Amino acid sequence: MKSIEDAAINIGINQDLLMENAGIAVYSVLKKEFCIQNRKILILSGPGNNGGDGIVLARKLFSNNVKVEVVFVAGVDNYRGASRKNLDLLIKLGISQKSYFDITNFADYINKFDIIIDGIFGTGLNKSIDDVTTEIINVVNASKKEIISIDIPSGVKGDSGEVNEVCIKASKTVVLGRPKIGNLLYPGTYYCGDIFLDNISIPSSLTEDIKTYFNTPIKYKKRMEDSHKGSFKKVFFVGGGKGYFGAPYLNSVSFLKSGGSYANLACPETVASTLALKANEIVFYPLKETREGNISIENLKTIIDNGEEKDLVVVGGGFSLEEEPQRLINILVSKITKPLIIDADGLSALKDKTDILIQRTAPTVLTPHLGEMSRLCGKSIDSIKKDSVNIAREFATKFRVILVLKDARTIIAYPNGEVYINLTGNSALSVAGSGDILTGIISSQFSLGLSIEDAARMGVFIHGLCGDLIRESIGQDGVMAEDILNNLPKTLKYYRDNFDEILEKYSIKTV
Repeated sequence: MKSIEDAAINIGINQDLLMENAGIAVYSVLKKEFCIQNRKILILSGPGNNGGDGIVLARKLFSNNVKVEVVFVAGVDNYRGASRKNLDLLIKLGISQKSYFDITNFADYINKFDIIIDGIFGTGLNKSIDDVTTEIINVVNASKKEIISIDIPSGVKGDSGEVNEVCIKASKTVVLGRPKIGNLLYPGTYYCGDIFLDNISIPSSLTEDIKTYFNTPIKYKKRMEDSHKGSFKKVFFVGGGKGYFGAPYLNSVSFLKSGGSYANLACPETVASTLALKANEIVFYPLKETREGNISIENLKTIIDNGEEKDLVVVGGGFSLEEEPQRLINILVSKITKPLIIDADGLSALKDKTDILIQRTAPTVLTPHLGEMSRLCGKSIDSIKKDSVNIAREFATKFRVILVLKDARTIIAYPNGEVYINLTGNSALSVAGSGDILTGIISSQFSLGLSIEDAARMGVFIHGLCGDLIRESIGQDGVMAEDILNNLPKTLKYYRDNFDEILEKYSIKTV
């Protein structure tokens, strides 16, 4: 955010104007969301720009006859620039203000206020929080008051979503300029509450190079009444092995239940014979097996020939970690010329062999969870979580893939550097088989006519939306993969019928 502010200042939008606009933005949210004329408002101001934004807000409230007081959490000696100017003006206007150090009992003091404004820290917090501020944050959180954070809750790291030892738990956050990663990714987003966005006069042209977006939904074209199974793109699933019947089944059936019309599945003979009893809607291609019951490398030509007749190939689900099928996956990745989705055991096969991805000419989609991503990129799960957006972006651009990094907030990264953060979904989807279903949904979106890039985004969005609808109907506990499958047609209908409502719900509110 600092670089964006600097760019704005370079074109003549100075810090004074940015701070003024920030204070007005928070005032606008307060006025819209609360009956502020009858409320007492406390502003906690730190010495940085966020504190200055809070002082501007105090002046705006004061000029509109709203009862407001400002508490300087670290005294006033460290205020500089625009913050200092606004502090001096605050004093001249006679707006009620105190230093935290002058308050005997802070818990009793804040009880007389209805709304607390958090302007303690901004996005640049990169150190441990001192004992005094820790006490302030703990008391504020314990007060159960309405808490509004300016830009980001104090204690949340803006570039990652990590939180400090203590953190303000806001009921609302007014984001300034553009959303920060910490506003969107867990655990930071949990502390933000409802999010409102104001550009504070920063032109969109100054943020174009950031290339980080919300995963907003795409409106479907009307499904033609005279369409038939041959009207849509063909998908070829390859997977399954001894003891791994679920993944290929969930791949194929979720494809059908989310809009696909013709599911082709190549799997070991024993898997095919078993699954045919459960899902006879699938067209099976029985494959020769290894001694262990997995897909034999003898099937290489059969898979490639049949895959080349389709529009999309999906490999990896239930493939097993046996040496022969793992070797087969690597050959398929290098030989298949059609768009390719690699999931599950297919991702394990790429460990230390990611360079083969660069050689592909057709689009490639990878769908790792954090553990699989760790093995792919050689970084620890903790380090990925600390910098997930940039790591996803770097991997996608380096290996020219569409990367779907699955987490509480799934990240979709494109080879051109664009990154989309998905806002649908919840922990109800944290069950075995959920990732296999996601792969099937991505495939169906491609089959319906979306580009492979948009299919990845919309597959993630629909998968998460299905989870949200499940939570509303049956809750988050006890959900199984079959529940997700059975709710997919309902989810697609809801998506088509309520697109505008969904778009509003899963977008950031603008001030």
